[in-house]
Amino acid sequence: IDGDGKPDIASGSSEVYGAAGVENEAVAYVIDGQTGALKPGWPRSLFGLTVNVLPVVCKGVVGNPMLADLDFDGKLEISFDTISTQGWIFRYDGSIYKKMNNQQFGAKSDSRDSPAYILMNNGAFANIDGEGGIDMVKGTAGFDFAKAFAGGGKRAQFDHHMSGWDTDTGKMMVGFPRVIDDWQFFNTPTVVDLNNDNTVAGTTELGVL
Repeated sequence: IDGDGKPDIASGSSEVYGAAGVENEAVAYVIDGQTGALKPGWPRSLFGLTVNVLPVVCKGVVGNPMLADLDFDGKLEISFDTISTQGWIFRYDGSIYKKMNNQQFGAKSDSRDSPAYILMNNGAFANIDGEGGIDMVKGTAGFDFAKAFAGGGKRAQFDHHMSGWDTDTGKMMVGFPRVIDDWQFFNTPTVVDLNNDNTVAGTTELGVL
């Protein structure tokens, strides 16, 4: 991760902190793969609207970390997310590389349910728009999802999304987020250039291109 040629370990945890029933802090780690010691700058706290939704499976950091050299400096940046968060990318040393802008949607997005929050799913890094650099896609939900979380089981109307960000700027790309028919629950997007036009299509949990 830090470019020294030795393997490290990036992992979330099920730790949560905050007042009972409204916990809003989770914890992520980077560990030296040879010594087991914490790497300098770690662990880091991640914050969401609520980070303890379901026992075991939806508590703390539930998605896989994503690692890529976003700025081409020979060291890896790490995307760690907890539940109901805007999206965070860290440098190898635990400092913040970028916070995703989840409030301003890209032009031609078909959703107005803002802000968009990452919930319980994995993401993908890829050059999505063909403009160079590495972009990021993850499943999200519009802010009105909070009504469902707070409603004691009562159904609430809100947008399910697939969101996409330019990691150089942290801004939503053109066309994102896209409205999806259902929860992006523990899914991982698949990104591929199907027609060789230097732009890509992505699949969601529902198989939507």
